[in-house]
Amino acid sequence: MRAVKRAASISVMLFVLAACSFGTTPAEDMYEHLEESLALEQGFQEQQEPLVELEEKEQQIYEEIITYTTEEMDKISALAEEGLNVIEEREELLLKEKESMEASEEQFKNVQPLVDELETDELKQAAEELIAVIEERYATYQSLHEVYMKALTLEKEMYTMITDEDMTMDAFTEQVNKINTSYEEISGLNSTFNDLTNQYNTLKPAFYELAELDVTFEKQGEEAAA
Repeated sequence: MRAVKRAASISVMLFVLAACSFGTTPAEDMYEHLEESLALEQGFQEQQEPLVELEEKEQQIYEEIITYTTEEMDKISALAEEGLNVIEEREELLLKEKESMEASEEQFKNVQPLVDELETDELKQAAEELIAVIEERYATYQSLHEVYMKALTLEKEMYTMITDEDMTMDAFTEQVNKINTSYEEISGLNSTFNDLTNQYNTLKPAFYELAELDVTFEKQGEEAAA
């Protein structure tokens, strides 16, 4: 089965506005909503390390299971149960991750109505480009979440199959191939998500600079795994 699941997800850069007051210009209003939406992603970031740890734990369980023969079904069954428990833990973390991203997206929806109020066409164009990348990033995350949940369902089915003494090797191989295909899709979506995050990290400060906002980057960690 898969050796690597979700690759590293790069954090979006957090900026701090030097001015003490907000809402004096449309650009400052946009800044406030953009940075608040990012702050709401904190829950997403917090789930990444424990998710990776659980993925590695389950991989170890799987690798141990396939060392046993059908004559050692008691050991296989115990490990399969442990694998199912780990999947439940992963699902709980994914739910928290999704709730965080949905809250972030909801806050972000306040940004688009402000674009028409920006002072220049150049600023409006920069804002639209930034918004398009952010929207695609949210959509990619949603697809990533759905495919990941599908992969977990397939893994649950696999652990149930393992404890069935009538299971054939062909059926098991087919199930593992389905799981591997799902994780290949996850890898592709995660790469896209990271690419979009990199674009976000480039376009957002460029927009702030064009809007002449006095902002500074606040470091919040180099990378988070996902």
